[in-house]
Amino acid sequence: MTSGRWRVEHAAPVLETGYFRVLRADVRRPDATLADYHTIDFLRPSVVIALRDGARTLLVRQQRFIVARDVWALPSGGVDDGEEPIAAAARELAEETGYGARRIAHALSYYPSYGATNQVFHCYVAEEPYPTRAHDPNEVEAVAWFDDGAVRAMIRDGTIPDGFSLTPLLYLFAGLAPQAPTEEARCRRVPLDTPTDGEGAA
Repeated sequence: MTSGRWRVEHAAPVLETGYFRVLRADVRRPDATLADYHTIDFLRPSVVIALRDGARTLLVRQQRFIVARDVWALPSGGVDDGEEPIAAAARELAEETGYGARRIAHALSYYPSYGATNQVFHCYVAEEPYPTRAHDPNEVEAVAWFDDGAVRAMIRDGTIPDGFSLTPLLYLFAGLAPQAPTEEARCRRVPLDTPTDGEGAA
């Protein structure tokens, strides 16, 4: 007899860093067979913020050495311990762009790759920008405004290849309303090294 649910029976880290851990887990599948899984456990959620000024969006230019590309992207970063995601979004916006915003609202939250990791992304839209300080040159090479036509072209030609940027930008261009406020809390970081009984919420 099977439960019809996936269950983590045991999990332990095989690599730990300050940002994530690689875990090896014994997972009981719905047919009761035991499988060996490796997953990436991110220790904190991440935020991304689209700063809008009418029909323009602020983008940052960054060198991403992991993929050997110089790219344009939305400002983003991690949520510090004890920090609310919306506060992290405002902080990252100021650090990476030198701008603040008088209005910031949640747009959507999602798991970018839930087949291998529990990483959570929270996306925000900000409006009514104002300058605050110079951007951090260790994180960002340049900051620039682009109109919607230019951003669409940059998506088409691969100038914006980052999924963390593409998801909220395409969400905005699709004209979708923000998710329900409850989704930001429901889309949470799930500890991967805690045995589960196979129960889950829809």
